[in-house]
Amino acid sequence: MHNIDIKKVRHFLKVSELLSFSRAARELGVSQPGLTKAILQLEKDIGGTLVRREGKNTHLTPLGKEMMPHFRQLELSARRTEEAAKRMVAGEAPNLQIGLMCTIGPTPISSFLTDYQRTNPGLEFVISDVSRSAIAQVLLAGAVDVAIVGAEISDDQRFRYITLYQERMVAACASDHPFAHRAEVSLEDVMTDCERTFSGVV
Repeated sequence: MHNIDIKKVRHFLKVSELLSFSRAARELGVSQPGLTKAILQLEKDIGGTLVRREGKNTHLTPLGKEMMPHFRQLELSARRTEEAAKRMVAGEAPNLQIGLMCTIGPTPISSFLTDYQRTNPGLEFVISDVSRSAIAQVLLAGAVDVAIVGAEISDDQRFRYITLYQERMVAACASDHPFAHRAEVSLEDVMTDCERTFSGVV
């Protein structure tokens, strides 16, 4: 992957987003033959076909689908490097890249970041929505500096976890469900109820 041209990666990502070479070429501001050549060169570098064109229909091959999240991480890391270099040259404030799972409650996080920024006034935060399955990869790729998650994502010794706070979870159920009249429900109760409900169902 160290020989991959990031410009070609960005061209591929735009094609994978739009599934149209003509639309992708217009949005990228390049010619369609030039875009096609870039994709073909990327496929040569990878060693397999990423995009298949059948008339006006364009779709990703299995290899293209497999490579897309890796290319996204590569592009994110490259963009972060470019932005950091521009800020340093311009003498602007440094920033902290934070990956955040969408299930994390915003109120405690916003107050925590506000307090942190108060004691580090020159620091800016850049927050990205990252799925649980991708967090480990974006951390190791350097695309984010830190991630805020709902639970440990890996037992890899390269990750270190710090508990920020405990968040209440709300369970919703039908009005005639046994849980309906209880003030609180433990996770163990929920699991037991699920096992009983789906027992014998394949």
